[in-house]
Amino acid sequence: MTAKGGPVKPYNLAGRNIGPNLGELAGGHNGILLKRRGWGREWPAVVFAVALAVRLWGIDWQLPDALYYDELKYVSWASAWVDDRALSRTDYRNPSLYRYILAAEYRLASAVAPDRDDQRVAVRRLLLARLTSAVLGAGTVLLTALAAARLFSPAAGLAAGLALGLSLLHVNLSHLALNDVTASFFLAAGLLFGVRGLVTPRPREYLLAGVAAGLAAAAKYNSGVVLCLPLACAVSLLATGQIRPAQAVRLAVLALSGGLAGLLLGMPEWLWATRAILGGMAEQAALANQPLVGQPDEPVPVLFARAVLHGIGWPSVALALVGLVQMLRADPLRVLILLASPGVYLVIMLRNELFAARFALPMLPFIALFAAGGVAGLAEGLATRRRAVAPRGAVVGLALLAIAVPSCVDVAQHNRLAWSTDTRVLAQEWVRRQSRDSRFAAQTFGLPASWGGHERLRGYRVKRFESLADPTALAGLACDGTHYVLVASFAHDRAPTRRPPGGTTGYEQLEQQASLVETFSPFREGRSAEITPDDAHIPFWDLHAYRSAGPLIEVYQLADDGASLCASAGR
Repeated sequence: MTAKGGPVKPYNLAGRNIGPNLGELAGGHNGILLKRRGWGREWPAVVFAVALAVRLWGIDWQLPDALYYDELKYVSWASAWVDDRALSRTDYRNPSLYRYILAAEYRLASAVAPDRDDQRVAVRRLLLARLTSAVLGAGTVLLTALAAARLFSPAAGLAAGLALGLSLLHVNLSHLALNDVTASFFLAAGLLFGVRGLVTPRPREYLLAGVAAGLAAAAKYNSGVVLCLPLACAVSLLATGQIRPAQAVRLAVLALSGGLAGLLLGMPEWLWATRAILGGMAEQAALANQPLVGQPDEPVPVLFARAVLHGIGWPSVALALVGLVQMLRADPLRVLILLASPGVYLVIMLRNELFAARFALPMLPFIALFAAGGVAGLAEGLATRRRAVAPRGAVVGLALLAIAVPSCVDVAQHNRLAWSTDTRVLAQEWVRRQSRDSRFAAQTFGLPASWGGHERLRGYRVKRFESLADPTALAGLACDGTHYVLVASFAHDRAPTRRPPGGTTGYEQLEQQASLVETFSPFREGRSAEITPDDAHIPFWDLHAYRSAGPLIEVYQLADDGASLCASAGR
C-alpha cells in the first residue's frame, strides 16, 4: 500500500524536491560526511559499537556483591522460575517480559555451561541480566539512529546515535538489571517502524510498529504509548487525502492488532491473571500519587526537565529544539505525528507526584530524533543559501562534537565510578576484619544486600534496621547486644527525621553516647552532594563530587557494649 502519487517523501528541510534519500546529505556521491566508500553502510555498526562499548565499561559493578535491591527482584524471580523453586507472589506493578527474557537466558546458560556452585551461578545470573540491559541499550541506540536516517539522512542518523548512545541517563540504566532499557529497546523499534510507516505507508510497517509497542508495554506499561505513532500516521494520511478511509482503517487495525499480539507474546498472563495484573497496575497508580522518600521538592515538570537536560545533555536538547522549528516550517503535520507518543506520555506522567530520573528515559529516543533533524536542518539551511555561511561538512562535524564532547566527559566519569570500590563494600570489608564475637547493626544500604552470590559475612552477626528516628529503636539494638552501628546516608539523609516531643532521636543519642570509629565517604575531599533516590546505585547526579560510588557510611561503637542505653530504656 502506498499513498496516492507514490511514497511520502522524507523531510526536505531545504525546500527542494531531493527525493527519499535527501540528496547530498544522505551520503551519495557528493555526500559531505559519509562520502567515503562504504561509510553509508558501515555507520550503523560504528554507532552500535560505540554505544555497546560505553555500556559494557563497568558492567560488573561490585560483583560478586549485590548493592541495588531492585535488580534482585527481577533476577530472583527468573532464577526461581528456572530452578523450579516456589515463586513468591509476582509483582505485577511491573510487567513480565524482562523476567521472561532473563529466565530464558538462565535456562540456556544452564544447558550450555552447567555449574553446581550456587554462588557462581547467582553471580553469573546477575551479570547476564546486566549484559542483557547493555546489549538492548546499544540496540535501542541503533534503532533510533536508523529511524533518524530513514526520516532525514545517514549523517542525521549518526547524530541521533551519538546523542542517545552517549546519553548519561541511558548509559546509567544500561548498567543495571532493570526493565527500563528493555522497554526502551522495543519503544525504539516502534519508533523505527512508525517512521517507516510515515514515509512509506505499507501495512507491514504498521503491523510491526504495533507488535513493537505491545512488547514495549509488556516490558514497562507506560512505554506502550509508542503505539500512538502508527495510529497518528494513519489518521494524518487520511486527513490529508493520501489514502482512502478503508486503507486508513486497515492500517489502524493492523497497528492495534499487532499491539495486542505483542502484549500477549511478552506477557501471556493477561490470558489467565487479568485481575492480578489490573490490581498491580492500580497499586502502581496509587503509589504514583506519593513522592519518593528523598525526592526533591520541585514540581514534577521541573524534575522532568532537569532529568532530560542532565540525561542527554543540553547540546542535544538545543539541537532538538532547532529540529522542531525546522520541521514545523517544512511540515507541521508530521511534527504533530512524531510528538503524539511523547506528548501522551508527558500528559500521563506529569499528573503524578512520584518522580525518578528513569521516568524520563522514554523521552530520549524522540529527543535524539529531533536533534538529528536539527543537525540536518542546519546543514541544509546554511549550505543552500546564496552565500553559504559554512560548508555542510563543517556544520555537521561541529554539531556532532557539540553532542559528543560534554556527554563523553559525563559518561567517562560515570563509568569510572562504576569501576570504583563502593563504600558499602569497604564497610563490609571493615566488618569482616573485626572479631566474630562482635555484633553489628547495619542500616538499609549500609552493607551489600544479603543474597546467594557471596559468603563474606557468614559467621558474623549482622542485624538490619530501617531507621533510628524513634529512640527506642536504638535502645532495642543496644539490648540485643549490638557493639557497632552502621548508619548510611541513603536511608538517613533521604528520610525526614521527626524529633519525639521533649526527646531526642536515636541518631542524636548515637552521636552523644557512642564513638564514631570509622567513616566511609564516597565524596572527594571538601565536596558533597544531595542524596536522592536516583543515587542508590551508580551515581547519576553531581558526578564530579564523587570519588567512588555508594552512600556516606558512619560506624559507631556503643559505649560499654550498649548496657547504659539498654538500662536507660528500662529493659
